Amino acid sequence: MKLLLFSLLACASVVHAQEFAETPITRATRVPETALPPPVVPDASRFNDFFEPLRTDRAAISPDGRFLAFSIREDDKLYVVTADLDHPDAARAKVVVADDATSTPAQIAHQFEKTPARILWMAWATPERLVIQTNRSTDTAVGMPPRWLSVSGVVLGFDVDGKNAGVLVSPKDLGDSQLDLPKSPLVERFAIDRADRSFEQRVNTPDRPMETDTSGGKFGNDVTADTANLATPEEAAANIVSERPGAVPRTLRVLRLDPERAGAVHLLATGTGSSRSLQLFSADASTGKLRLIASDQVREDRDFLLDQQGLLRITIPNSVLGKFPLRYDYLGRKAGGAGKPLAQTMGAGEFSISPENFFGERELPLGFDPTGDVLFYASNRGRDTFAVYSRNLSTGQTGKVAFENLHFDLIGAPTDAFPPDTLVFDPHTQELAGIRYEAAMRTTAWLRPEWRDAQATLEKLLPGLAVDIVDWDTSGRRFIVATQGPADGGAFFVYDREKSKLSQFARRAPWLDAKRTFATVPFYFARPDGALITGLVTVPTTPRLKPYPMVIVCPDVPWQRVSSNFRTEIHALADMGFAVVQINGRGAWGLGIKHRDALKAGYDLVQIDDILRTIDELEKRFQVNRDRVALFGRGHGGFIALRALQDHPERFRCAVAMDAPIDLQSWLREQYWNEGAAFPQLVRGAFGDAARLDAAPLRRHPEQIKKPVLLLSFPGREGELRRGQYLAARAFAAAAEKNAEVDFADLPTDYTRGLPRARAGTFAKVEEFLNLHIYSYKVKPGEVREVKASAK
Repeated sequence: MKLLLFSLLACASVVHAQEFAETPITRATRVPETALPPPVVPDASRFNDFFEPLRTDRAAISPDGRFLAFSIREDDKLYVVTADLDHPDAARAKVVVADDATSTPAQIAHQFEKTPARILWMAWATPERLVIQTNRSTDTAVGMPPRWLSVSGVVLGFDVDGKNAGVLVSPKDLGDSQLDLPKSPLVERFAIDRADRSFEQRVNTPDRPMETDTSGGKFGNDVTADTANLATPEEAAANIVSERPGAVPRTLRVLRLDPERAGAVHLLATGTGSSRSLQLFSADASTGKLRLIASDQVREDRDFLLDQQGLLRITIPNSVLGKFPLRYDYLGRKAGGAGKPLAQTMGAGEFSISPENFFGERELPLGFDPTGDVLFYASNRGRDTFAVYSRNLSTGQTGKVAFENLHFDLIGAPTDAFPPDTLVFDPHTQELAGIRYEAAMRTTAWLRPEWRDAQATLEKLLPGLAVDIVDWDTSGRRFIVATQGPADGGAFFVYDREKSKLSQFARRAPWLDAKRTFATVPFYFARPDGALITGLVTVPTTPRLKPYPMVIVCPDVPWQRVSSNFRTEIHALADMGFAVVQINGRGAWGLGIKHRDALKAGYDLVQIDDILRTIDELEKRFQVNRDRVALFGRGHGGFIALRALQDHPERFRCAVAMDAPIDLQSWLREQYWNEGAAFPQLVRGAFGDAARLDAAPLRRHPEQIKKPVLLLSFPGREGELRRGQYLAARAFAAAAEKNAEVDFADLPTDYTRGLPRARAGTFAKVEEFLNLHIYSYKVKPGEVREVKASAK
């Protein structure tokens, strides 16, 4: 089946303006500038709501479609509520599954806030038995002399009525010992695993928060349950958890329901330390009893892809120890051997990664079908956008599944050797059901025609939102639908396809919905060279000044695309009284090779030019004040903010740069030696060619900064050498303050870990700085003269 995917806005990565709330910013008649507002008093607490953990972020439907389960957060505790699907407001049970205290590693250094409890995976293993994995921390002392080791991932289970609640499996149950590794009848290989580093290394900054930490809330009184006599997970754990003496706890991850064993789940255990085992277990959802399915070990410097039977099938180097290009190797279905090039098995393409092809033409594997014979992969070979195809590795024949779109890449910006979020598998059959991708908004292309119709119906009912069908019953009649959008914190719904009935049962962050989310307006225009610039403007309900002063948000990395998700940082900036502008400039991912390659015309100069043209276009169309514009950026976005201020001081009032690299060449070199991961080197071509990197305009000419700057930088962990990036930022601040006002401050460790209060406090500093310099409260006094009283 070959699906050609089209979009209502094929040439723009934004949604129609009428899908957002109408706002005064779009009025054609311009208004004169009002009087300056009074200065703000810094108050970090007023930003707390924006950064609190979500009230509800998980939901699941039972296989028979009778029951519903969803998460609810109350203060520092995380609950799961079960209810009849037709009556979600009448809970059958409400069970504590995690809290912030037990989710925080006991020996973590220099962290002042607790780590918010989160659910990592949740599904009904049977029609009446729920399985949940949380980020609960397991701390233990290992080795001699002893050292503290913290691993997260505890698997819990309980019945629909809340009974038989307890821990099924913890990291201590699967301790890793070099002298006592379970033997697998399927696979025997010997190497090392490095699953927690590799392509997960971030190239920009350590301050980008986890997506699940972008909103938050408190549970109201709309769900009640009789929880008397229910065992808590902690009470049950006392009888279930057992520790093998001398064993090192392993990281656990629930992958899926076990398609071969009813009432069980597949659990991947990854070892820690220098030598790591890799084992797939089937865990009974009622007893926690484990059955070994596959056992393997993979070298520390390689990433891996398992098939649905748990066999190690494809690997690729993940460090700079090897030479580019990095080659995907196919290991086959039998043990032994180092494998052969995947391209050789496929009979087409290159299936390799290098700095030269990372943003260009290439192929990358995505996953396997239930048989393990069919490989799904993405490719843009001979075309402008990434498509998704399939091939039977046993026969060499082209598969039946192919998804293509002329305007949008069908995979997200690949920050992983094996992008995990593209393929959507049916949890009951493990067959491929569809693919998720970003078009005008995030959407899903389904293989089943009736589901394609359901997706289209839901997107019409919920305009301006990304609509994700996240779970369904075995009949494919009832769905759990999750939504969010640039102007909406999001909600969870039950959708009955046969009855065409849509019912909301939970909001993600209800305390933000009424007063703390703001209208968002899309825009797009064509540059003289034909390149399309798109973006969003988020507008405060009660601006402090009209026309609206603007904050331009520079993308974290050159290829970052404006998200269809709700971003609390954007709304926190709008809450300060500014029109907040996000831009999809040249180089943004998702719009094809030609759009990405346009960045090479000047790299940072291209991004700055797109910002300037966007300001000019917005001033023509909206009630914005081009004379009161600030720049805001994190990581490389902070570098662009400083560069724009440096080259065009006449266009901007000030800039905020958070953990910005000052010298890109030194920054990339530091990552090479300190991290050794391949990803930063693979994407380095997006930051500039040799000439642009050698230019180093911020390092060489800090005196050209003539407008105020707020520079926030993370120094590194206490007791360690200061990061080179931090030292460069501090030196830049000292040199730049000769001609400009520069505020330099450290980013706290809690902020870099995405913790709510630290983020709120940081944005309070940002508000104080922006209000001071956008509104220009500083008045230079004239000469003091004595004024004599007049005679009467």
